[in-house]
Amino acid sequence: MRPRKPYELGSALKRKGFRPKEADHTWYELYVDGKRTDIRTKISHTRKEYDQHLLGKMAGQLHLRIDEFELLIKCPISAEDYVSMLRAKQRL
Repeated sequence: MRPRKPYELGSALKRKGFRPKEADHTWYELYVDGKRTDIRTKISHTRKEYDQHLLGKMAGQLHLRIDEFELLIKCPISAEDYVSMLRAKQRL
């Protein structure tokens, strides 16, 4: 997976049902059917780019493999598909 800019990640996460919450970093929390879940990740205000290592950590926080995370960011995986994947993995 190529390095990603924070705005790319945040934009993709919002399209998948995550809502930003501002704090020391921007936390993205997943909402399903209007309810907040315990699935979340953060994007730093100061980081200019996320490398393979950090993207792997984010993927883990979202209960995805790195290849699944890449599809989530590129958009072939819809919000509904992502929720279905989490349910199949018994994460929701």
